[in-house]
Amino acid sequence: MDKVAQIKSNQQANAIFNGSTINSDIIISTEQNSKGVTTTSLEVIREQTMGFVKGLITLIKFDHNDKKVFVYYQVINPNN
Repeated sequence: MDKVAQIKSNQQANAIFNGSTINSDIIISTEQNSKGVTTTSLEVIREQTMGFVKGLITLIKFDHNDKKVFVYYQVINPNN
């Protein structure tokens, strides 16, 4: 679980520090049967990020309401 949390936090930090591109597609389907017409829609959302984030450090991890909570931090130098 620690490795999964580390990878997810790196992904989120990468999106914050380096930006991301979000695309979405909406797929609408209709089906006609003896009861009438049924329409369904599905939205597919993709987020793309490029970059590398290093130095995320585990601040604390604990259980809360049967879930695991991980808190990471990174020292940010505004001069770089």
